[in-house]
Amino acid sequence: MDPVTHEDDLDLPPLHPDDMPPQLQEALRRMSARGEGPVVDMATGAVVAREGRLVTDAPSDASQARVRRIYDGYAGLYAPSVVAEAAALLDGYLATAEQHGLDQKAADDGGWLALAAAEAVARRYGRPQDERTSAELNQLGRALTAALTAEGLEVVPTPVRMGVGVAPVPGGPRWGTDGGLAVALYADSGWELMVNALRTTSYTIHAPATVAGASEVAQLVHAVLRGDAADPFRRAR
Repeated sequence: MDPVTHEDDLDLPPLHPDDMPPQLQEALRRMSARGEGPVVDMATGAVVAREGRLVTDAPSDASQARVRRIYDGYAGLYAPSVVAEAAALLDGYLATAEQHGLDQKAADDGGWLALAAAEAVARRYGRPQDERTSAELNQLGRALTAALTAEGLEVVPTPVRMGVGVAPVPGGPRWGTDGGLAVALYADSGWELMVNALRTTSYTIHAPATVAGASEVAQLVHAVLRGDAADPFRRAR
């Protein structure tokens, strides 16, 4: 006779919030918004919802604001997708802390969790673990040129090695003798923003080295050229 297997003996995988029906997702959000702490998966002990949000929802506004404040204190530029990724990691840190009986304020009273999340994600978009190939660099260079053009910016020659020059925009700030900026991506670097000149300081644009990341880079460069974003060259003086 085959042994009888009880439901309690089954090694079932945890149910991911995204796999739940919409009605259950909304119920979990409401339960977690009551101020009684996070909603926990009884089978695994994992937090599935907190403060009216599923753990798989978009990053919380509070965590995004905290990450932005940290990045605003640095000289580099940070793409929106990087801010969102760091905020999601911070939300995960806070959910784990709540799982261990700590509320958010006690868990990150000194801001160390927010700083750890921001810096861990930023490091992913600086120097790569493996050097990029020539084919990858060529593809991303073409993607950057296309993205800058799509932003309505004028791509110009540059003395910056492997760089793409960008002309200044009317009414915007100017740098150096040419007035514009340049962006470069190397085999062992992230996206780098420079003055369009032979001798220049560079600042990392933390963004994915992908076609989508190139679009974010172009948008950030456009914001600097308009004067709408913090100018790393002037803030470093």
